[in-house]
Amino acid sequence: MGARHMTLDEHCNLVGRLMVNLQSLEFALRAFLQSLPSARPIGMPHGTDFYSFPAGTELPENEITSYDTLAVLIRKFNTEMVTRGEPAIDVTIVDVRDALAHGRVSASTPDGTLRLIKFSKPDKQNRVRVVFNEQMTQTWLKDQIRRVHEAILTVHKLIPE
Repeated sequence: MGARHMTLDEHCNLVGRLMVNLQSLEFALRAFLQSLPSARPIGMPHGTDFYSFPAGTELPENEITSYDTLAVLIRKFNTEMVTRGEPAIDVTIVDVRDALAHGRVSASTPDGTLRLIKFSKPDKQNRVRVVFNEQMTQTWLKDQIRRVHEAILTVHKLIPE
């Protein structure tokens, strides 16, 4: 007997947990990078609630407000970890995040397991490559949640209180 298919609610719950973990990882990386002596000045008085600014407000660029992608943030973090002799974060987490953001989710049959597939940008001959292709099983989703959570813990322990 094969594995039981997840319900839509179970699938949504696991994908949501994964997305929240990815967002938490990004913020933890930003907080860590802002704590480094080489960080750009925050440019706001200490204690400023940056959540209170309405859309359209202009703020100074710093490690929290920068447009750096998750890949850039992980690369910056990993560079710092090399200098400290500490473990790096697995940059392939970015592949999962990018596939969730830019991939396609579907199943080959109405009752089949959902699959996440992402294609490259087209080349000069208008051909694309499959760059990500995973079945979104309960096991796979839980493994990704665990990987990202472990990365969050790696970063969080280095953020000064």
